[in-house]
Amino acid sequence: MLIQVINPMMRKKVLPGFDWKYLHRSARNLAAAVGALHARGYVIGDLNESNVLVNPMALVTVIDCDSMQVKIGSQVLPCPVGKPDYTPPELQGVPFARVQRLPEHDAFALGILVYQLLLNGNHPYRSQWLGRGDPLPIEQRIKNGWFPYSRQACPKEIALPPRAPLLGWLYPKVSVLARRCFIEGYKNPKQRPSPREWEAALAEAEKAIVPCFKGHQYSRHLPQCPRCQRP
Repeated sequence: MLIQVINPMMRKKVLPGFDWKYLHRSARNLAAAVGALHARGYVIGDLNESNVLVNPMALVTVIDCDSMQVKIGSQVLPCPVGKPDYTPPELQGVPFARVQRLPEHDAFALGILVYQLLLNGNHPYRSQWLGRGDPLPIEQRIKNGWFPYSRQACPKEIALPPRAPLLGWLYPKVSVLARRCFIEGYKNPKQRPSPREWEAALAEAEKAIVPCFKGHQYSRHLPQCPRCQRP
């Protein structure tokens, strides 16, 4: 399952040969699969890390298709389920069975999965809470638009976790799409990158991956391997 590929420790056990290039290719193939479903009028609705399979060739299969939203003529058969960690802000707390899902709702979940694949399994709304009391759960941070890489979107109590991966590690076009998904897309869901945009940017990013002398991989737009520069 995709959850085993996203998690670095699990990935070492089930797919030990998967490197950063394979993770980019998996993300690109996932985007292609989501785009193919959208082109046929389907909306996945409950897109998350547990309903996608990835094989050793980085080929992707979407499962649990019985919950997808299907439109037959003027009738819409809704997707009645969803995972809060992958639900866009405008649908947080909304009864799914009463909502007609849109491609931009899937686009939010797709952006999260791409982010997790490329950045060591980290959720884009994972953050450090510097305020009093208990931190808000991820679904509430999503609803509030607290993407920790945007200081304008977050209160002063929100900070990046220690040793969190940086968006700058990503190929520039991929980084731009991530910001569009979680910053501009918060105010206007239609600003979220489409599967086709992710697919094109990830294909370009994969070609820009180079190895460092310690065996890491990084994007050639960077002057040196970012992992080697961390203590």
